[in-house]
Amino acid sequence: LAARLRHLHDRQDGVEQHDQDHADQRAGVAAAPAEDMRAAKHHGGDRRQHRGRPARPLRRTHPGDAVPDRAAQRRQLGYDDKQLVLGIIGRLQASKGYIEFLEMAAAIRAEYPNVRFLMIGEASRGEDDEAQKILKKIETARLWDVVQWCGFRQDVPEMLSAMDIFIFPSHAEAFGLVLIEAMSMAKPVISSNCDGVLDIVVDGECGLLTPPKDVPALISATKLLINNEELRTKFSQNARQRAVKYFVDEKMIQKIRELYVQAVKEF
Repeated sequence: LAARLRHLHDRQDGVEQHDQDHADQRAGVAAAPAEDMRAAKHHGGDRRQHRGRPARPLRRTHPGDAVPDRAAQRRQLGYDDKQLVLGIIGRLQASKGYIEFLEMAAAIRAEYPNVRFLMIGEASRGEDDEAQKILKKIETARLWDVVQWCGFRQDVPEMLSAMDIFIFPSHAEAFGLVLIEAMSMAKPVISSNCDGVLDIVVDGECGLLTPPKDVPALISATKLLINNEELRTKFSQNARQRAVKYFVDEKMIQKIRELYVQAVKEF
């Protein structure tokens, strides 16, 4: 049974890689979006974002992985030691909470000049119009001096390492794998309390949960963590411990195996 479970796990990895490769191929031949979708301002300059992606797998982080060089990554992105970086990762669409993230950024920026905001992700096929609206909001709110959009990135661990707080204001989420990735990197999280998120984040233990689409609540939770370094440290440590305890592949496979064995005994 254990061998069969391992086979299924490996097969799922293969399916996910095939899906990613297929998505990359489609992105490579997709029609180019409007010019303002492709040019992202980065600390006053223009940085071109290209939809074509190298033919190599997306790098994700797992609870057992080594932590990348945080200082080096922050220097590369243009952040200094005094700045607090709040980040979001996901497809560039409204349902991932980008609008709420930017409305929160506008409010935080007014009170905390040392806070910066990092957005990682691009539009999926057919979602360019929605992504345009999100990027347009950065322009209309005049946030380009504090918001950095890096588009699609394959180096997810390095992007997470540069962040101080991970924000996940998704409207609905079956699970939320990126939350586990952030927690495995010892990042305190602020997330909407929707669906599968409740199986990952323990409110008040490794992060803070807010209702979906509730911008005032998101702002309040963000201010709480910005103002309380001790709480951020506590959440960071607890997040890492929870990720390692419950979400390492081998442990999850073992738990599934135990469920099957128990079910067979009771049959």
